Amino acid sequence: MPSSREEVASLGMITVIGSYNGKSMQMKGAQIKVADENGMYYSQDGVLFKKGDGGNSLVAYPSAKAEKEYIVPEGVVETLEGAFAYTEVEKVTFNEGFTTLGKYTFSYCTALKEVTLSSSVTSIGYLAFDGCTNLQKLTSNAVTPPTLNSDYEFSGSSSLVLYVPTEVYSSYSNWSEYVKTIHTIDNTYYISANKEWE
Repeated sequence: MPSSREEVASLGMITVIGSYNGKSMQMKGAQIKVADENGMYYSQDGVLFKKGDGGNSLVAYPSAKAEKEYIVPEGVVETLEGAFAYTEVEKVTFNEGFTTLGKYTFSYCTALKEVTLSSSVTSIGYLAFDGCTNLQKLTSNAVTPPTLNSDYEFSGSSSLVLYVPTEVYSSYSNWSEYVKTIHTIDNTYYISANKEWE
């Protein structure tokens, strides 16, 4: 079963409108189309998904897609490796039910400015935001902080501010090692440099 973009691009029933560079996890087209007879994959608004019994996976967001804001559809529970890597998307919102950001999900999305995670997110994969040099705002609606899989998830995101639910903001205090500042969603409290202010 394919788990990477390179394997998916080699399947005969998927067409990338543009070009594909498997070495950099980059689908350079504006959209991805899937043949109707493909029982494993489907395309919605030019984005590639994989069907699954426990929920669907977002496989690839094309780097030349014109829309700069994207809402991940309901029924999608995870992103596969590099799903948004090297794209020009600027804002992404994940719906309730979504649980897992795969490794390298947003790697080198230098245009990415804002991401909103649903309360159901439990895990942020290895180097998920690596090289996102313009990422300024990450909102996590999760009451239990998602698991980080390395110390470098936000490498290169030096101005990143994390917004979290007010009632659990202290649960995110260890994230101050990885992000510049942690604010509550309602801006009542914030944590910076391992200190708390009201």
